[in-house]
Amino acid sequence: MFRNTVSPLLINKDTGIIRNRRKVESAIRNARAFLGVVEEYGSFDEYIWGYVGGSSVMNEFGEWSDVPAETEVSRAMSRSLKEMGFSFVGPTICYALHAVGWDGERPPHQLLQVAGDRGLAR
Repeated sequence: MFRNTVSPLLINKDTGIIRNRRKVESAIRNARAFLGVVEEYGSFDEYIWGYVGGSSVMNEFGEWSDVPAETEVSRAMSRSLKEMGFSFVGPTICYALHAVGWDGERPPHQLLQVAGDRGLAR
């Protein structure tokens, strides 16, 4: 499918490139699927934000252990992305998109604690 594109990447000596054939093929396939989403929805942003009604979800979890690995929304998004031709887009990966703005699920006191433990807080 992608032999002429993928093979040179896999033998490239660049240590910064992924060497897993399935993941390289997935990146190419996902780029094509991404363009399809943009064509259908106008933008990928429009598609993604549609899952949460265009607004951030503000959950209030007290502890990291309370934050789920996936939700019904992330499962629905994963199914949809796979139907559109994406791969390596399971519900946990989709739920991780929350970290870029969908919600406020990170317990603030624990973020500060983690930062302090790593020497990042002043």
